[in-house]
Amino acid sequence: MALAGLALGLGISPLVGATPFVPAGLVLLVGTLAVFSGNRGPAALALTAAAAAIAGVAIGSWRIEAIAGQAFRGSPGEELSVTCVLLEPPRRNSDGWKAAVECPEGRLLIESGGGPPEGPGPGDRVEAVGELEEVPAWLSSGLRAEGIDLALAARRVSFGPPDRSGPQGFVDSVRNRAEEALGFGIPPPQAALARGFVLGQDQAIEPEVTDRFRDSGLAHLLAVSGQNVMLLLLLAWVVLSVLGVPLPFRYPVLAALVCLYVPLAGSGPSIQRAGVMGLAGLAAASAERPLDRVFPVVLAAALTLGLNPFSAGDIGWQLSFAAVVGILALARPVSERLLEFLDGRAGRFGEALSLGVSVTVAATLATLPLIGFHFGRLPLGTVAANLLALPAVAPSMWLGMLAATIGQVAPWLALPFNLANSVLLAFIGWIASLFGGAGQVLDTGGGTATLAGGAVAAASLAFLILRRPTWACALIGLS
Repeated sequence: MALAGLALGLGISPLVGATPFVPAGLVLLVGTLAVFSGNRGPAALALTAAAAAIAGVAIGSWRIEAIAGQAFRGSPGEELSVTCVLLEPPRRNSDGWKAAVECPEGRLLIESGGGPPEGPGPGDRVEAVGELEEVPAWLSSGLRAEGIDLALAARRVSFGPPDRSGPQGFVDSVRNRAEEALGFGIPPPQAALARGFVLGQDQAIEPEVTDRFRDSGLAHLLAVSGQNVMLLLLLAWVVLSVLGVPLPFRYPVLAALVCLYVPLAGSGPSIQRAGVMGLAGLAAASAERPLDRVFPVVLAAALTLGLNPFSAGDIGWQLSFAAVVGILALARPVSERLLEFLDGRAGRFGEALSLGVSVTVAATLATLPLIGFHFGRLPLGTVAANLLALPAVAPSMWLGMLAATIGQVAPWLALPFNLANSVLLAFIGWIASLFGGAGQVLDTGGGTATLAGGAVAAASLAFLILRRPTWACALIGLS
């Protein structure tokens, strides 16, 4: 209860923003724990949770102040020249491109006209000359979470190679070699998809391709997320099952795979969150008691919100969290229902198939209401699209990771993996085109009503899958 209260307090701290809570909250938490130590009665648990929530607000307020302190200080209209480091690849916007950067004076957003430059990525040096201005209103909340208050409307921009040293410089070099390896020997469109799958870099993907993935419900594949991590772990689980690795040894191997994947994908905030959520899902899946299955998820929420309390308002965080919660709630009963249907006729392959389908269905249904709420559009074929793409998604990510890993030695060594992966990428792209066309999306307008309606629709489909699987299959097929 204390950990749940702490996570709640951290999550609401951006709304409260009460710095005076800091001393009071910490004192109250310590005092409550001291008084009710060993007491597990309802009143003691409630007071402990309330004290932890106040402490969460206090810690969150401190973290918010620390994040705000990273911002570049200046006045709109001021002319200046800056030398900074890219925090992300340049991305398209309505008038050209934008990128968050870290300068010696603080963080800011650089905006420029024209198409986004190809090649520059996190860690690269950027020199820009322009005029400071307020960030666009629709970006302000997201940029505030990154410690950015101002934008530089750049008239002249030039890029240079990374010049960071130490661990950050090492990560930059690993990432750059991985990018080169993932594009070796295959056409640029497929190379862009591979980098999106493995590294979460979607800036080189054509807008129409991105639209098709979004409208088919496959957009999560183009950005590193908790769902991507879970799909990656699915393939590893299948391999370990086929090899006959005992169950107790599988979870440590999968956890090591997540820890390897995080730095390989750039160690950015989104992949850090995905890694924590993936580890939480593994810990919960390996636990035997229901309470033990919930605890790692609450711990992951507390850790990620402790790093950045604004994460609760981030769409990616919400989708990752919803996917993990959906998997914990639905994956096991759906898998058991499928195994009953198979009646033990498919052996280990049937177990792997039921696990893959159940994880995909659970994560898709859990995230569906949030997608409708935030984007005002519901991809009608999302369950079918994700199920059809399932056999190719995990192998594609795995081949991409192998290419990025072996490419650290020499890019040409990645060629066999890239050639095999190009077939899978083409298949996934075809699925996106098939389900992302006209008439495949329901415009909902977003808002609370859409969230509630999406939740009802997802719950109804989950009920059909568990109670009337034949009806559910027919409904999915019609979509």
